[in-house]
Amino acid sequence: MDQLFATLVVLGLVIAVEPLPVIGFILVLSTPRGRANGVAFVLAWVATIAAIAAGVVALADSWSPRGGGSQGQVGYSLQLVAGLVLLVLWRVRSRRPAPSAGPSPGWMRRIDRLNPPGSAVLGFLLQPWPLTAAAMGAILHAGVGVPGSIAAAAVFTVLATSGLLAMLGYELLAPERSRARLGALRAWLEAHRSRAITITAGIVGAWLAVTGLIGLLA
Repeated sequence: MDQLFATLVVLGLVIAVEPLPVIGFILVLSTPRGRANGVAFVLAWVATIAAIAAGVVALADSWSPRGGGSQGQVGYSLQLVAGLVLLVLWRVRSRRPAPSAGPSPGWMRRIDRLNPPGSAVLGFLLQPWPLTAAAMGAILHAGVGVPGSIAAAAVFTVLATSGLLAMLGYELLAPERSRARLGALRAWLEAHRSRAITITAGIVGAWLAVTGLIGLLA
């Protein structure tokens, strides 16, 4: 259980500071309907994790205790696949030349016209799927049963959403100050986004691939 908790803490906090979702959420908060759009984004984000977690809990419930070996194999396989996906991303991005300054992507330029349904779609699309899959794989191979799986998924969801909730709370409590500071954070993240994503993908991908492979071979 301690190993599962440590894994979920690492993955949840990595997701909480992932540059792309953070930048996307700051842009959502900066729209004319920022508060409503921010709430819709967070709800869709949490609902996406909850839906994946529900599948994991169902798998945990469907296997008997004697099937724990199969359950563990699936969980380690998910971790290995997630790690390999991140390593491929790291390899591709590390071979690219450093991006030069240019116009913002089209979706960033159209963000001012965003409404709550569109924000919800964005919250779904910006989910870091390999990391979420790895977390759910860790829960699955831990074999902690349905109550333990629900508790673990809840802990992960809170950690993965903590960054968004902090920014949304700041916007609701101190809108003028939050826009100035979040704007500065957005500028810094945009300047360092590519390198941050590459480094994160490499480190977390190697960790997931190694732990998943060790688990399968043990």
